[in-house]
Amino acid sequence: MFIKVNIKFSMNIKTLVNYTIGPLGSGVIGVITLPLITWFYTADDIGRITMIQVYSNFIISFFSLGLDQAYIRSYYITENKTRLFKNVIFPSIFIYIAFFILIIVANYNYIAKNLLGLEGFFVNFLIFFAGFFSLCIRFFSLIMRMEEKSLNFSISQIMTKISLLILIIVGVIFGFNNYNISLLALYVFSLFIGLIYSFYMSRKYILYSFSEEFSFIEFKSLLKYGAPLAIGVVSFWALSSIDRIIIKKFLTLEDYQWQ
Repeated sequence: MFIKVNIKFSMNIKTLVNYTIGPLGSGVIGVITLPLITWFYTADDIGRITMIQVYSNFIISFFSLGLDQAYIRSYYITENKTRLFKNVIFPSIFIYIAFFILIIVANYNYIAKNLLGLEGFFVNFLIFFAGFFSLCIRFFSLIMRMEEKSLNFSISQIMTKISLLILIIVGVIFGFNNYNISLLALYVFSLFIGLIYSFYMSRKYILYSFSEEFSFIEFKSLLKYGAPLAIGVVSFWALSSIDRIIIKKFLTLEDYQWQ
């Protein structure tokens, strides 16, 4: 009995340590990355990265529709977990894509110009995939979390930051930092690498979910639980981002380097 309890306690400690790797690793990598960015990139580039992060956080907060929280709540009481996953991720992705297309059709450069002060197809391309990759990573990482793959989950939290650090170093070596959207492109590419990792670690689960039939009844039940939570999450995003939004509105991108 004592041996079983001791083994269980050891496993819990190991799991806890694995979960701390994500936030601790992110902090360490951030301390290393920030000086590199400020040294080799312009204040405008740093401002654009700040804005695209604000945008990505909004996409996760709003377009997850609270379904990520509904997924966590329903995971252990649902037999068909792959169908549950499809019922939460498909609506979020579909609504985000539809939203972005509508904005682009209505005013092609509206998002790019107001968000980054830039225009053009490639800028819109980067903005779209920054939101898309971030939203997918959010849902894919939940699979690892709920399956208690603590180490894999933590790595998924720092993968984009590690990738960005490496890409910045490579970009500086090859002179890629001389273009006004180079840092933005590197950031989106680092999100793509994070997405590939998250997908690979849960690939069987995700692929199985594609073959499941979407249940509108289950989706409504999940949305009923998640929507009120989404309001709270979006409100928190607004409060934590209001300073950056005000600076973007009344000052310049250069002022973002201090945020």
